Amino acid sequence: MPKEVSRNVFVRRINEINASYLKQKKELAKILGDVEQLQKTIHFNNTLCERYSTEIENQLKSMKVDSYTKGIYKLFQDYEATYKKTLGNLKEQGDYKIDMRHHERKVDQLKTKDYENLVKKLQADLEILKDENTKMLA
Repeated sequence: MPKEVSRNVFVRRINEINASYLKQKKELAKILGDVEQLQKTIHFNNTLCERYSTEIENQLKSMKVDSYTKGIYKLFQDYEATYKKTLGNLKEQGDYKIDMRHHERKVDQLKTKDYENLVKKLQADLEILKDENTKMLA
């Protein structure tokens, strides 16, 4: 602990850091839970889509191919393409959210740094005032 910083200020700063750490830990746990749930959902839907694709192809091989089966297969291919595009969009959206959180964290760090600079300026002003008061009293 630096000598020029009082114990109360030092303890308060440690408590602020600890509170910030606990808040970030809680936010990260929530984010990780969301990511895990999303991964489970995507994995389930991928498995389901693959199963349907295999089943439809097997059915088409065993059936007489007519205009209805071709239409059904075409619809399924459209569905599969849309699903894959949606997965790509979700991944892109996740990447944007990660970037956004990264920038928010940087902004918070800059705000904290600015706050520390203001406190230092106030402490310097307080020292100047103390010096002026001692000179006036002498």
